[in-house]
Amino acid sequence: MAVKDLVDDYIIKPFRLQTLQEKLDRALSTPVHGPQKIVVVADDDADARAMVIEYLQRFGFKRIQAFEDGQSALEFLKKNADQVWLVIADWEMPRMKGVELLSYCRAHKNLKAIPFFIINQPDFDGTNEVIQAAQSRVDHYLLKPFTQADLGERIDVIFQKRRIEKNIEETVEKGTKSFEGGHFRSAQRAYEKALRLDAECDLAMAGLETCCQSSRPWMPRSLTIRKP
Repeated sequence: MAVKDLVDDYIIKPFRLQTLQEKLDRALSTPVHGPQKIVVVADDDADARAMVIEYLQRFGFKRIQAFEDGQSALEFLKKNADQVWLVIADWEMPRMKGVELLSYCRAHKNLKAIPFFIINQPDFDGTNEVIQAAQSRVDHYLLKPFTQADLGERIDVIFQKRRIEKNIEETVEKGTKSFEGGHFRSAQRAYEKALRLDAECDLAMAGLETCCQSSRPWMPRSLTIRKP
């Protein structure tokens, strides 16, 4: 239990140097904030772009793609949607602004689920831009200059959110399989668990309603009960 929960790997003595190197390479290749997928960084400010990349590398991310404008980032996203875990984009960029890139991603099924952070200058003309980003369903908004801790906290929130979403998805799937197998009580418990994690989960609500209807005692309409 302790080994499984608290360490990344272990080595049994005696071991060879090659074995140790393989274990280290495996541990170092895994980021501490989520799956080993690509983080896309788009910012026309070279210093700001380098700073974000440095922070991400400290967090353990190994696959980072950086771009100087939104259009280049979009072309990459179109071709690699299933490999991207996060997009971090500056608001003001040539060819395509960060919020325009965000709007495009949210409108396309292969890109809409990718978490998206918007970065902006501290002296921007605030309210309208924040509202616009919120309406486009931005995940987080960062003002320059921000610290490594600021970025890390937001990535942690996204990571935890994705873990909960995955748990909900697996729980609903379990409920569906139980329902299809005729195990209505098990299905009901699974759907109820999913709703405790997300009270607005449409699939769980629909599944629970169908499950409850199917498990009720029923009587054919053509059957008439006559008193003796």
